[in-house]
Amino acid sequence: MAEDSLLFTSDRNEIPSSGAELWSLKAEGKLHESSAAVDVTETYLLPKVPLKMYSPAVARSGTPQSRVLRRTMPTSSLLEEQMHKSMTQFSEMVDSISDPKAITTETSLFMPTAHHASEEHMSTLSAGTPAAMSLQIMDQTGLTQTFDVPDSTLDQTQTRDTYTPLSERPSIGTFDHNRSSFYDTSSLANKPTQNLTEDLFFQFHDHFISGPDVDITSLIDLYKKECESFAKEIEQLLGRGVRQEPLNETYGEWHSTALREMYTWEIIQELYSERLSAKEAMEDGSADKQVTRSELQALKHLLDRDSSFKQAMIILHWLENMASPAVDKFPIQVNYLSESLRWDNTLASLKMTEVSKSVNQNRVTKMDPDAVLREKKQLADIDREDDETLMSYLFICIRAGKIEKAQEVCMKIGQPWKAASLDGWQLHHDPNYYNKTMAASDERTVKLPCGNKFRDVWKLTAWEMSKEPGFDAHERAVYAAQCGNLKQILPVCQTWYDHLWAYVKVMVDIALEQELRSVVFRGRRKLADLPGEYWDQYMSLENVFEDLKSSPFEVIKVQSADPYHVVQEYIIKGDLAGLLSEMYLWLGTDRVTPNLLRFMAHVVQFIRHLGVIINEKHYAAVMKAFVDYLIREHKIMYSLVAVYCATLPPDLQVTCYASLLKRITDPSQQGECMERGLHAGLDMLACTKRVVEDVCNVDILSSPVTTDLIIKPTEEDKKMIQVLSWLQFDKTQRDELLIQSNRLVRMFLITKKYGSARTVFMDLPEDTIPCLSEGKKEVEIPSEILKAIDEYMSLKAYFNAQHSFSDWLRFYTGEQPTAPPKPVHDSYQEKLKYKGQLVQYHKEYKQWLIDLGNITHETQSVLFNVLLLPPNGWLSEAMELDGSTSDRRTSEMKCLRKLYLPQVCFLLHKVLHSTEDFKACLRLADVIVEEKYQLYKEFNKTDLEHMLQLLASSSTALLDKGMDAFGYNE
Repeated sequence: MAEDSLLFTSDRNEIPSSGAELWSLKAEGKLHESSAAVDVTETYLLPKVPLKMYSPAVARSGTPQSRVLRRTMPTSSLLEEQMHKSMTQFSEMVDSISDPKAITTETSLFMPTAHHASEEHMSTLSAGTPAAMSLQIMDQTGLTQTFDVPDSTLDQTQTRDTYTPLSERPSIGTFDHNRSSFYDTSSLANKPTQNLTEDLFFQFHDHFISGPDVDITSLIDLYKKECESFAKEIEQLLGRGVRQEPLNETYGEWHSTALREMYTWEIIQELYSERLSAKEAMEDGSADKQVTRSELQALKHLLDRDSSFKQAMIILHWLENMASPAVDKFPIQVNYLSESLRWDNTLASLKMTEVSKSVNQNRVTKMDPDAVLREKKQLADIDREDDETLMSYLFICIRAGKIEKAQEVCMKIGQPWKAASLDGWQLHHDPNYYNKTMAASDERTVKLPCGNKFRDVWKLTAWEMSKEPGFDAHERAVYAAQCGNLKQILPVCQTWYDHLWAYVKVMVDIALEQELRSVVFRGRRKLADLPGEYWDQYMSLENVFEDLKSSPFEVIKVQSADPYHVVQEYIIKGDLAGLLSEMYLWLGTDRVTPNLLRFMAHVVQFIRHLGVIINEKHYAAVMKAFVDYLIREHKIMYSLVAVYCATLPPDLQVTCYASLLKRITDPSQQGECMERGLHAGLDMLACTKRVVEDVCNVDILSSPVTTDLIIKPTEEDKKMIQVLSWLQFDKTQRDELLIQSNRLVRMFLITKKYGSARTVFMDLPEDTIPCLSEGKKEVEIPSEILKAIDEYMSLKAYFNAQHSFSDWLRFYTGEQPTAPPKPVHDSYQEKLKYKGQLVQYHKEYKQWLIDLGNITHETQSVLFNVLLLPPNGWLSEAMELDGSTSDRRTSEMKCLRKLYLPQVCFLLHKVLHSTEDFKACLRLADVIVEEKYQLYKEFNKTDLEHMLQLLASSSTALLDKGMDAFGYNE
C-alpha cells in the first residue's frame, strides 16, 4: 500500500526596517489514498523577538510532525484567540483533503503587538500516516537545514509540545515594564546576567519610599525579606543547573552575597529593636534589679535588667538561626545508623574473636559506653567513622541551637546516655518553692521542678570531658559548647560566623554564670569551683572582633575583612559613626560591588533615621556614590535616582540630578524626570538651570574665531540647543530661559554659527517677554531681567536685519525682470512679438522698481534700527560699562559689537549704494561717528579702511552725476 509523502516545514523571513518577521507554516506532498497534491501554507506577521529554544519533535499515532521553533514574544488574549482559530483552521484543512485534484491553500494572519508574555505560540502540525518525517530546523543565525527522521526514532509518548487550545492554557502573568519585579523561574533563567539583580534595586526603592508609612524596624524587615527571596530564587536556579559553569560561579557569588546581606539586615532589625526599647525602659525606670532564688528567674531578671546581656543573647540566637539550614543539609545522613544496636561492627568483631581465639590488641574488649576511654583502645573502623559522623552532626545541631534535635538523634540510634549528657545545662527552677504568687487553691498541688539542681557539678564534669584527649574533636567541642571551653570549640569552627558564635556563646555563658553565683541562694551547699581558665576567657565584644582579625586561621582573617562582616561587626558593637567612616574608606575600591553599594546606601539611611551624630561628609559621599552608579550604569534605573538624590545635601542634590537630566533627550522622559524630581522634593528650578549651565559652559572667547559663516548646526550645537528645553517646563523659569538663551546665542554668533544662533532664538517661547513684563512696573522687575530683555531686543533687531537683508538681496538679484532679446530677423511677426514682450518687460520692471523701493525702505529701516537701537544703541550695556568690568557676559557683548556692527554698516551701504541712494550712503558716515552710539569704536583698522573705500565709491558716483562729492548740493 502506498504511503503518504508529506513535508511539514516552518520558515521565517525578516522584513527590513519594519521590526517584524514573516513566518510560514507549510505542508506539501501527496496523500496515498487520492494521490492528491497538497500545498497548504499559513502565514503570520509577527513582531521580531529573539529566539529562545527549540521544541523537540513530537509524534502521535498516525500523525507526522514538523519541528518548529518555540519563541517568546509579546501577545494578548485577542492574539491568542486569533492564533487558536488559525491553527484549528489549518489543521482542519490538512485533515479534510479528499479531492483528487491538486490542492493549494494559503491563509494569512496579521498579529498585533501587545504587552504580555507567553511562550506557547507555535504548535506542531498534523496530517496523514507517515513512513518517515522531514524536519526543517532554523538555527539562531537564521540558516535552515532540512533532514529526514526515520519513524523508529519518534517516541509516541513525546506529546508535551503539541498545540494546546486557549481554554486549556494556564493564565499568563503580566510584566510591569516600569519595574523589573516579575521574578518567576522562567524569567530568571532567561534574563541577561547583568540585569538579574536589578529587581533588588527596584524593590528596595519601593520599600524606601514607603518608609514614612512604616516604622524603621518594619522597613528593615522588608529589606531582609527581599534578600531572602532573591537568595531562594538563585538557589532554585542553581539547583536546576540551567546555566553553564562560569555563570554558576556568578550565581553562587550572588547567592552568598544575598545571604550575607540578609543576615546583616536581620541583626540590625533584632538588635535595634532591643536597643530602642531598652532606651525607653531606662527612661521609664522599669528595669530594676531583683533578688531571686531560682536560676531560671535569675536569667529572666537578668534579661530584663541588663540590655547588654540581652543583646548578646540576641546575637547568639542570630548566629544559631543562620546555621539552622545546615542541620537539614548535613552531607552524610545519620538516619542509616542502627536504631537498636550500637557499634554492631565492633560487636561482630568481638564475636569472631571468641570463635577464632585471636585477639586484636587495638580493639576494645567490652561494649559499654566507657570502654574506649577505660581501655584506651579503638572501635572497629566503620563504627569509629559512624561515631565521628554522629558527633559532627551533634555539633552542627548545637551550633544551630537545636540541642533537642541532637538528643532526639541520640535516642533514635540507641545512645540515651549521650542524650542525657547534653541535658545538664538547663537552669533549675522549683515552682513549689519559688512561686510566691501561688493561689491558695493551688497550694496543695505539687508541680514538677525543671532543670538541673546540680548544674555546677555537671558543668565542671563537662569541662573535663571537653579536654579528654580520647574524644574526637567534635565530641570535645560538643561538651565544650555546654560548659564554655572556647579553646576546644574553635578547632572545629570553619567560618567567621562559627568563630563569632563560639566567642559569643562563651561570653554569654560566663556572664550568666557570674549572675547565678551572685544572686541565687544555695543554702549551705557550696558550689563546685570552676577552673580559673574558665573565668579568664571573658572578653568584650571589641576584643572578640580583634581576636577574629588576628585569628591563627588564615581563612578567618580573610573573612573578617569581608564588607558584610565588617558591617555586622560595627552593628554589633553599636558604633554606627565608625561604620559610616569605614564605608567611606571603601569608596573607589574594587571591593564595592553594585549590590554592596545599594546595601551601603540603605544602611546609611538607617543610621540617618536613628539621629546618630555622624560625619556629614562621609554620609554625602556614600549616597552620592550610589546615585552616581544609578545614573552611570543603567538607563532602566533612572527612575530611582530622584528619591535617593533627595537624601543628599542641597548642593549635591542639584549637581547629581543635573547630571542625570543631561543624559535625557526624549521629551516624554524629560517630563517624567521633572515629575519625579518635584515629587521627591528636589529644587528642579536649580537642577534645570545647572543642566543648561553645565552643557553650555564654553569659554568661547579663548577659542579661535572662524571667519567662515556656519549655517547648519553641528551635533554638538544641537545638544546645547536641546538642553534649553529643560527650562521650558515651568513658566516661572522664563527669566532663566531668557538669560541662558541669550548666552547661547552670543556664543554661536561669536563663532559665526548663524544657523544655530537663529534656531535658539526661534525656539524661545513667544510668551517669554510677556511673562516677564506684563502687569509689572519697570521698578518691580529685577535689573538682571531688564538687562536680559534689552539684550534680547538687541539680538532680535539683528536677526530681523539679517533676515530682511537676505530677502532684499534675493529680490534684488533673483527677481529682477530680464529684458527680452532683440529679434534676430527683421520680420514683421518677430518685431510685433518683441514689441509685446518689451511692453510686458517695462510693466514688470516698473512694478519691480516699486517693490524694490518698498523692500529697500524696510531693509534700510531694520538695518538702521540695529545701529540706532533705542535708547543708546545695539547691546549698549557693553558700551556703558567701563573697562574695569571683565565678566564673561560683558566681554562677549563687546566682542559681538566689534564683529557685527561694522558688518551691519557694510550691509546697509550695499543696500543704499545698490539702489543708488548715494546721499544716504554718505550720511551713514555721520551715524558712525555720532558720539551717542560710538559706532566708530567698534571698527578695527581693516574694517575702517574698507568702510572708507565704500564711502569713496559713493562720492565718486555722486560726482559722476554732477553732484557734490559729499552729497550736500546738486
